[in-house]
Amino acid sequence: MIRITVPRGKEKDLQFAIKMALNRLPGVLLFRNNCGVARYNSPNTGATSGSGRGQVVRYGLAPGSCDLIGLVQGRFFALEVKSERGKCTPEQIAFIDLINKNGGFARVVRTIDEAIRYVNECLPIR
Repeated sequence: MIRITVPRGKEKDLQFAIKMALNRLPGVLLFRNNCGVARYNSPNTGATSGSGRGQVVRYGLAPGSCDLIGLVQGRFFALEVKSERGKCTPEQIAFIDLINKNGGFARVVRTIDEAIRYVNECLPIR
């Protein structure tokens, strides 16, 4: 049994703990999916984008994509990790629905135990 203590309300710590716990299970491979937007000025020329506010760079799988993505026995798997009171954005809900409608597995989880239960639900009956 895996015992990991996570401070309450710290989503990033919970994400890490869930990723570490699930990656120990056979057939599971998860990665952290960092999403967001960054602006930067070119270090070589100092040039910025046309707006003068810097070059915009979007990163992550897609808008609203889940915190943890990967495979469970070869099928796409995604978990949106939320704290006790955390709420999903409309984009996150749409991403989860899209994955589930197209043969993958996606869900919001709030604890390590909930994430482990969901992985077990996704595994085929042997």
